[in-house]
Amino acid sequence: MRWLRRSIVAGLGLVLIADALAEGRFELVPFVVGLIMVGLVPIDALIDAATRPSRDEHDLERLREVLRDRDDEPDHEG
Repeated sequence: MRWLRRSIVAGLGLVLIADALAEGRFELVPFVVGLIMVGLVPIDALIDAATRPSRDEHDLERLREVLRDRDDEPDHEG
């Protein structure tokens, strides 16, 4: 659902930018707020990627393989 939130924020930012540019008198505040909203979308994605725990699929698959092999080996006691 992050993509939906980011799309909505970017869309609203674009609406503010277009509205500021379409007005007869240029309004700086809505234009800057729109730029911030559109600019925050990639920053939000970078923050999510940085805070999300990284998982290397290759390492996970290797761990599964080792555990599977370990479970298949008979116990050698004695």
